[in-house]
Amino acid sequence: MLCFPREIERLNPNLQVVRGEETPSLAGKAIFTVWQNALPYPMGMDAETRLQPERNPWRDRIAVILLMALVFSIGGSIWWYRFTSTPEYSLAELGRAVRDKNYGRASQFVDEERLAQAISRSLTDVLVAKYTQKFQDDPWPFTETRIEWLNKMAPKFQDWSLIGARNGIRMLLSGNGILTGTSGFSQLDAHNFSGLHVLRSEVHGDMADVFIGGLPQPNPFGLNEIRVKMVRVPERRIWRIEEIPDATPIFSKYFRVPQPAGQ
Repeated sequence: MLCFPREIERLNPNLQVVRGEETPSLAGKAIFTVWQNALPYPMGMDAETRLQPERNPWRDRIAVILLMALVFSIGGSIWWYRFTSTPEYSLAELGRAVRDKNYGRASQFVDEERLAQAISRSLTDVLVAKYTQKFQDDPWPFTETRIEWLNKMAPKFQDWSLIGARNGIRMLLSGNGILTGTSGFSQLDAHNFSGLHVLRSEVHGDMADVFIGGLPQPNPFGLNEIRVKMVRVPERRIWRIEEIPDATPIFSKYFRVPQPAGQ
């Protein structure tokens, strides 16, 4: 039930009321109800004047904007937390550390010893296979003796190649672009590797196969992409390179010999 001017005057004598009609500014604001002989007023009504305040549309818009910003902020934080624990992010951090010549930081993303062991073993197997085939194809005598001698020397050669692999990996991680030797490899320009990027990754639990493209062209091995094996470091949110599974096929292609049996 709407209140009449007399009732309005009784509720608030300060209101100006014209007899017979309400003040125009009061028409849209004075909303009163009567229930069980009481006059409660709607929520948000001014306690003194019993008038409903006008809604501020900007306040609602600002509230919606703040709510959306909060949602996007939480979503972005969740995405960033997950991304920083992926193999791609670890490789990006590795590249940044090499560019900054920060060996201590770069070494966290590479299992140097395991990688050097795998490379030296693959290189030794390929060279043994190459010279075994060469001894079998030539007409010189004592073929079996030479092959036996070659296999006895293989562990020694692997030790030598392991030293070379360790030094090469350390030089790369430290940002040193000079890699020279008697094996036919020419000086390496580290700037040529600025185009390296992840093509795809296949994560299987705590292990991942990551395919990397953007290799400098031409290169001695004729590669357009390379696959590296990475493992998740326990109790840490980083991944570490521990092997190049295709090292043996790469060396076989480079030295033009069939891939060793069992590889």
